[in-house]
Amino acid sequence: MKQRFLLRLSAAALVSVGPLTLTPALAQGTAKLQAELQVALQAGKSEAAMGLAGRLLTQAETEQDYGAAGFAAYAKANLLEQGGEALAAAESYAVCGDHYAKMGRDAQALQCDYASAKANLAAFQTRTAIRQMKDIVKALKKIDQDQSAFAGRVYLSLAQETLPNKMDFDRAAQKERRKAADYAESAIIAMEASGLTQTADLPAAYFMRGMALEDAKDYTPAAEAYAKALALYRAYPNADAKELTTVRTRLGIARAAGQNSKARDKITVRDADGKRITLRIKRRAKIKSPKVDGNRRVDGARAIVRITLGPDAKPAQIDIVQSDPAPEFGEAMRQAMLTWSFEPEQEGLAPEQVPPFEYRMSFSIARR
Repeated sequence: MKQRFLLRLSAAALVSVGPLTLTPALAQGTAKLQAELQVALQAGKSEAAMGLAGRLLTQAETEQDYGAAGFAAYAKANLLEQGGEALAAAESYAVCGDHYAKMGRDAQALQCDYASAKANLAAFQTRTAIRQMKDIVKALKKIDQDQSAFAGRVYLSLAQETLPNKMDFDRAAQKERRKAADYAESAIIAMEASGLTQTADLPAAYFMRGMALEDAKDYTPAAEAYAKALALYRAYPNADAKELTTVRTRLGIARAAGQNSKARDKITVRDADGKRITLRIKRRAKIKSPKVDGNRRVDGARAIVRITLGPDAKPAQIDIVQSDPAPEFGEAMRQAMLTWSFEPEQEGLAPEQVPPFEYRMSFSIARR
């Protein structure tokens, strides 16, 4: 993106960037090609449109008609992307950005650069894409547009791509998790400041912040972020049921991880009259996460069992109520919990007098 970000961006342009269009001040030599390209694009004639885009780009660059060149490069990139040529599309989007910047249409130049970064991600050029998005963020800060809707989406993409694999435990990974949490927070600030609150982007930003903080072992703020994401997803009219389940599961995991050991050793059940009965877990065998689907562990699996206590305070019967996404998770709980023991805190209450109760668990990949 070179030095073009030193140019001044229009605040209005970055708040809402519309579709890229061709400048009306076309040189006479490119007007016919532009019209033919638009017809081919509208008719869905990809092969013809690709040829016309290439010709228009070459001629517009020769004539220094940067608006036409930017339009042609963008059209070419779109066609390449549709054809699965992500890396070539990324290069063409970057060319688009260069040309729009030369004529001072900086908002569209930024849009092209972001499209280039997204195409690089599709081409598995993650480092290049992250570098591009960081450059965009720097430019937005220079012109005080780092709280625009566009900035919010760039920050969210940075958070998603910066967050390392949860099985990476070195110091560098921990540092990247902090960065990802900061990017997600910047995305939240930008989206809320720009009024981008009625889309799925805002809950996605809260969810990303929760994941980054959870992986960094900051469980309490992670749970707060997950809770906010869950509330926003519930209010979102087109919320996906699987997304809701995922957020709810991660919220439970973060809350459980944030509890101290004494709190985790107590559970509350209710008798037939609705009175609370507190049980202390006296003995607890570790429940190991099973491997399923090709010998892999599943992060966020859930299981619920129903426990009936015997006179010795151990489970006399354990029924599996729910086990997702595979029955192995419920069975892993059942096998381990057969050796657990529960002691009622109320005096005079025998273990067998405790009504059957449910115990829920979410399986998460171990974090350090």
